[in-house]
Parts: sequence; structure tokens; C-alpha cells
Amino acid sequence: MNRMATYAKVVHEHDPLLEQAPPPRRGIVWLLCMTFLILSRIVVSVGSRVAYKAMLGPSAPFTYLLGVWASLLYCLFYGVILILAMMFGASGPLWPRTRGMPTSKFIVMGAGDSLACSLGLMSGAWLSGPLIVILGQFIVPLVMMTSWFTVGEKYTKAQILSTITIMFGIGMVAIPSYTASPMHQLYTGLAIIGLVTSAVSFGAKEQILSQHHEVSILVVNFYGSVWQLVFSFLLLPLVSLPQLGGLPMEVLPDYVRLGWQCLSGSVGEIELLQPQWLEVDGAAVQMGAWSQCADATQPILIYCALSLLFSLVMLLLMKRVSAEVNFIAGTTALTLQYFAFARDWPMLPSVRVELSRVDYTGIATVVLGLLLYRASVVKKQSADEWKRLQQKSQQQQQQQQAAGYD
Repeated sequence: MNRMATYAKVVHEHDPLLEQAPPPRRGIVWLLCMTFLILSRIVVSVGSRVAYKAMLGPSAPFTYLLGVWASLLYCLFYGVILILAMMFGASGPLWPRTRGMPTSKFIVMGAGDSLACSLGLMSGAWLSGPLIVILGQFIVPLVMMTSWFTVGEKYTKAQILSTITIMFGIGMVAIPSYTASPMHQLYTGLAIIGLVTSAVSFGAKEQILSQHHEVSILVVNFYGSVWQLVFSFLLLPLVSLPQLGGLPMEVLPDYVRLGWQCLSGSVGEIELLQPQWLEVDGAAVQMGAWSQCADATQPILIYCALSLLFSLVMLLLMKRVSAEVNFIAGTTALTLQYFAFARDWPMLPSVRVELSRVDYTGIATVVLGLLLYRASVVKKQSADEWKRLQQKSQQQQQQQQAAGYD
């Protein structure tokens, strides 16, 4: 889900596969369909975020394996979408090297997305739902930096000031949680590292699409997800780090076996391979056994279904709504995600938290920063378009004068 939302910046760029579809009929039926898709995007986004946090509690000792499962699902999802696009007449490269794209960029994408997914899941078990939501907006300044570094994107003072506003709102919520305990400091730091790797992946993707306009975003997403799946297996030794479980390398096969038994709900309680520090009811507890496996499967399935549905809705909205409409829908979903954790939800373990005045002020500041950022982007685009039209007009006048002299 986060990947589709983060890559919204390139959704409205040239995409040969998506442009094969006939233009929609902009009548009342089209308007109703777009309204339904936009509302679905908001609702599914909120539900997916709540389910994301809800599945991490019962799956706490095996959150890394959730990342492997998510990588496999995304790989299958984009593979099926790409095959369907080819079957229905869309033309595009089946292998990136046929278009001169180095595989190294896809490797960077896969490694970045894999680390972002794994670190996000492992840290999310310790962080509250609202903190996960608001901390995710740190991706905005990170993406700005990677875009500046990879494609030379330039930013105005208004964009920089709006980004500072966003970071200030994040700090209002994150700093109190960060200072709560050493474990929260560790996992907040891991979450930020995951966002950094996600921004690096975004930069590689943006570089590919800016240098190869004929390549579809579907193709790029598919090959990126393939490498993400590869790295999700290669990075399994992360759980051997002392801060992330400290499991000896030789017991990793047993870790995978026990994790599958727990996450599939085939056992109600398991003996952990070694005692682990886990978050239980807001406190760090060292446990040698885990008794919540029976509650793990249902929230995982709900999250997977909602996450894939969100990705599908985003694909359907590509090229059909403006960037402004997509921004409004995303900002609305962000706000609702934040407040969704103030209540319990059916079919999911409780993730309810009490929101303080600082929480309300923090999310309001972040939303204000996002609105200011979007306004500055629109203003910059209008100025760039005006300059382009002026240059075009001057070129035409020069051509006419040259023709008159001839």
C-alpha cells in the first residue's frame, strides 16, 4: 500500500501501457465511477493501515516473515497485472535490458523496498498506530532529497518551508514516544532507516522513468518487486542481529518453520528458539513462549486483501483523475488513518490508543504542511508552464521573422 501512495508522484507521467486504454467517456456514469473509486481509495487505505498494525501484535516474534509474504504477494500481483495488460493489447518491454535499462537500478529498488518493508514491520510492532502513520510522512523530505540527487529536481523556498512544517509536526508526536524507553528509541530509528531505504528505491525508480519514457510504470513495479522478493530471502540473517532477535544463523531454518506454523494458525502456542524482548500491552517483556498464534491468521489475511485492493484501486485511478484530486484523497485518508486508532474495529485485535492534545496538534501541523507543499508545487508548475509558453511564442516569432527575411 505504501509503495503505491509513495509513487503517486510518477503516476501521471507518460506511461505507454496505460495509454493504450481508450479514453473514458466523461458522462454521469464516468463521474459516478470515479467518485466510487476515490471513496474506495480512502476507505481501503484506512482499513489497510488499521489491519497493518493489528496483525503485528499477534505476529510479533515473526514480523520479518510477514515481509517475505508481502514481497511474494506484490510480485504475483504486478506479474498478473502486467500479463493482463499485455494480453489486452498493450505494448511494452518484457525485459528491461531490451530498452537499455541497467539491471542495477532494479537491484537498488528491490533492496530498498525489501529493507523498508522488513524494518517497517519489525519496528511497527513496537510503535503505536498514530505514530506509524505520522512517521510515514517523513518520506516527503527524504523523497525531495533523493529526487534532487538522482534527477536534479529543484525546489522553491515555499516547498522547503512546507517540508520543515511537516517535520515539525512529526517531531511533536515522535519525540515523546522516542524518549519513552530505549526500545522505542531503537525501533523509531529503525522505522526512519526503513523510510530512507524506501526513498532511495523511489529515487532509482524516478531515474528509470525519467530516462526511459517509453517504459511503463507497471513494468518497473514488476521487476522491482521481483528483486524485492529476492532480497527478502537474502536479508533473512537480519534477525540474527542482537537488536532484532539475536537468533543464531544455524537456527534460521527452524525460525522459518516455527514462523509458518504460528502465522498460519496451525498451533496456538509455541516455544521460541530463545527468549526475546517483545512489546506486550505497551511494555517490553522478555518471553520464552508465544501464545497468540491462534489470533495471527485473520488480521494477516484482512491486511493482504485490503492492501492488494488498494493497489488495484490506485492502478484504476491512474490517468483518470488529476494529481490534485489524488492529493486530496490521500490527505483525507492520512487524517482518517490517524484517528482510526482512537477506536476498536471488528474482526481485528484491539489497536486502540488514547490521543492527546499533542497528537491532535501534530497531525494538524503535518496536514497543514502537506497542503502548503501541494500549493507550492501547483504554483511552481504554473510558473514553469508560463515560461515554456513564452519560450515557445518567442521561437515562433523568430521563425516568422526569419521566414520574412527569406
